[in-house]
Amino acid sequence: MEHINTFTNPDHKSAVRTFGNALTLGDSEAWLGAIRVFEARLTDHELAAASYALLKAQCPDNVALITDAVLGHKDTPLPPLLSEMDEATFWADIADPGYIKACVLAGYNRMPVRDQAAFIEYVQGRAAA
Repeated sequence: MEHINTFTNPDHKSAVRTFGNALTLGDSEAWLGAIRVFEARLTDHELAAASYALLKAQCPDNVALITDAVLGHKDTPLPPLLSEMDEATFWADIADPGYIKACVLAGYNRMPVRDQAAFIEYVQGRAAA
């Protein structure tokens, strides 16, 4: 095994060390920091191959969530991870205004009449303040 280390690309060693550190720390800050190292040390082909292998190790539901997060699909809210209002607020902070308007209107149209009236009363009360 030591013979392999003699010929190992220093960029690969750095990427592997960073991957191990991010696994050990296990928090989002470590993984987000690792992105910069991977971008600097690995080729597009190497990044694609590693991404493919890691995605293939996931269950299909996780692959869909991961690719949506990476590709930035901001057109629909995510399932709630915290509270529904926290998730809706987070999504509204990053979504395009047109999608926000469409979702608000679609949600309003699906509400029972009593909830629609309460919604209008709430919105009008905020406008008066």
